[in-house]
Amino acid sequence: YINVQTPAETIYVRVESVTDATCNDTGSFDITVSPTPVANVPMDMIACDDVSNDGIATFILSSRNSMVLGAQNPADFNISYHSTQADADANTAALTSSGYMNAGTGPETIYVRIESVLNDACYNTTSFLIRVDPQAVFNTAQTITLCDDASNDGFEIFDITSNEADILGVQNPTDFTITYHNTQMDADMDTASIPNPVSYTNISTGVEILV
Repeated sequence: YINVQTPAETIYVRVESVTDATCNDTGSFDITVSPTPVANVPMDMIACDDVSNDGIATFILSSRNSMVLGAQNPADFNISYHSTQADADANTAALTSSGYMNAGTGPETIYVRIESVLNDACYNTTSFLIRVDPQAVFNTAQTITLCDDASNDGFEIFDITSNEADILGVQNPTDFTITYHNTQMDADMDTASIPNPVSYTNISTGVEILV
C-alpha cells in the first residue's frame, strides 16, 4: 500500500465474523512518513597545540551541526558524534559534542549521525577529520653581521635564512613554514613578507627582522 497523504495518514480497519457480517468491530491506526535526513560533509577541524605539544586538544564537535544540516530545519533532526561508523549506525557511544578531547595519536575520523526526531530509523551518516597541529616555537636567532663594501654606505646583501636551524631548534622543518617581515604587525598578520630572504638588502643599518 502506498500512502496518499503526507506526512501522516489514518488507516481504518473493520474486523467481522466470516459467518455473520453483522458481528463486527472497527478501529484505526496512523501511518507516517518521516523525512530522511541529508548528512552533508562538514569541514575538517584543525587545532593548534599548546606549548606542551602533546597532540591533544579540545574540540567543540557541535560547531559542525549547521554544516551537517545545511538548509534542513534543525528542529526536525537530532545530531550525534561517534568514534566509529558502527557506533554511528547503531546510535551508541556518542561523544561529548560540547568538548571532546582527542586521543593525541594523530588525525582522527569523527562519524556524524543525523536522524529524524519523529523516527530514529530515518537517519544518515557522514564523517570528517580532527587534527592537532604542533605549536611553533621561535628559538633565539643570532645577529647576522657583514662587513661593508668599499662604499661604506651601510647596505649589504644578507641571506637571512641562515638562521633557520637556530630558529627551529629540534622542531621538524617539514612541519613549518618560515617567513620574514620588517614589522611586528606584518609578522603577526602574516602580511608583506620579504620576497627573497636569501638575497635581502637591509633597508636601514641595524635593521630588525621579524620571523
